[in-house]
Amino acid sequence: MVEVGIGGQKKRTEQQTNTLSPIFNETLFFNLEDVSEVQLEQTVITISLFDYNALASNSFLGCFTIDAAYIYQMNSDHELFRKWVIMSDTTDATEGVKGYVRLTINVLGPGDRPPVHNAQKDLKNKDDNGEDNIFSPGHVTKKGIIMKFNLYCAEHLPPMDLYNNRIDPYLKIGFAGVGIRSKAVDNSRNPEFNQQLRIPVILPCMNRKIK
Repeated sequence: MVEVGIGGQKKRTEQQTNTLSPIFNETLFFNLEDVSEVQLEQTVITISLFDYNALASNSFLGCFTIDAAYIYQMNSDHELFRKWVIMSDTTDATEGVKGYVRLTINVLGPGDRPPVHNAQKDLKNKDDNGEDNIFSPGHVTKKGIIMKFNLYCAEHLPPMDLYNNRIDPYLKIGFAGVGIRSKAVDNSRNPEFNQQLRIPVILPCMNRKIK
């Protein structure tokens, strides 16, 4: 089963039972209304692969993340077309490749038309499973790194609880589908965090924006 998440929305394919090579052939649509250029730059598409379990929680196998703006700007069709993407566990750099999912992603804005493909021309190699059809920034070795964020303080924050005239601030950081948050500082408009947050990242990746 594949789960796609974008802009706070999530949708899933049907689960395929008792197979190591599932065929989904499904189209999932997402409608993001009133998205500004800045918001698009911060929007991440997450493709997650799960092993379906009817009696317990689904087992997470791996995921692929990419900025929506990367897709929109990569060509005139605003499309990633029929490419294999690598499923990996972004929280564990030692696990390596968990599998591959072949997909097409379109990111279309107002006035954009979805591309129309010629079956004889564009799909003549539809069964080609070679490495040329793996979407990756060059044939490079993936490696794991740790992104570190040193948080010190903030100043002159507005009270968010107007009834009690107080705020309990904390910070959230997100990158490549991984989100973390700092400790909360109780009732302070000038909080001191003095904390280091860490996000594990598999490089190279298709994300450019820290949120």
